[in-house]
Amino acid sequence: MPATVADRQQAEQELRSKNQKIVYNVPEELKDTGKPIYIFNLSPKSYQRSMGSYGQFLIPACSEGRKYSEALIIPRVVYDMYHEGMFKMIATPDSGRKLAMDILGFGAYHAPDEDLRKWGVFIAESEKPSEAELKEAQGKLDRTWDRLIQEADNLWASGPSHYKNVTDEPLYRTAALARGQMDKEWVKGSVPKRDCPTCGNQIAKSAAFCIHCRTIFDESRVIANKVPGYEHLWGKKSA
Repeated sequence: MPATVADRQQAEQELRSKNQKIVYNVPEELKDTGKPIYIFNLSPKSYQRSMGSYGQFLIPACSEGRKYSEALIIPRVVYDMYHEGMFKMIATPDSGRKLAMDILGFGAYHAPDEDLRKWGVFIAESEKPSEAELKEAQGKLDRTWDRLIQEADNLWASGPSHYKNVTDEPLYRTAALARGQMDKEWVKGSVPKRDCPTCGNQIAKSAAFCIHCRTIFDESRVIANKVPGYEHLWGKKSA
């Protein structure tokens, strides 16, 4: 026999009541257990971290002209929600500092690549970072900039086929700017070109030979560097 409207409404009400969960909230005054944790950033790039049930956290970039970014503030004690049975949720306390470390990506269960401290992101003990905290964070960031500059130098030195790998990566130029090394050729973002008179392809003006058709422009450099493919010239004396 078909159910009446009243029967359907009663069934829907019973289903809603079964799906309701009892949530035990922590009183606000118990959440304020001490000064919060402050996260700052020295780099010009912001970072967003997803921390599961804790939600999303954005570490602001350090704006031009500032010594450090606005703070991401984490409470001293944080609360995670978990299910106890089907109809009950309970808030469990945890360390805000531990959450801050997880946001930065260091500590237990984190790989070195996750660690944002190499990018000048750090935890401070107060709402204004100390000079010691700033110095330590800046040292880690400078080491990252130096590593990127060395990486770009190595790619550039490998020859024209690698130039694109340098000029297409903006962090290389950011590193050079941060370390005051804007005089490097790869920082300019382009390489002076000329047309090869033999094949017509564009090549770097400083090239000793055409990478397309192998026409030689500077035989002495080809010999001095013992360029593969020109072994028949290696025995000749360069001018």
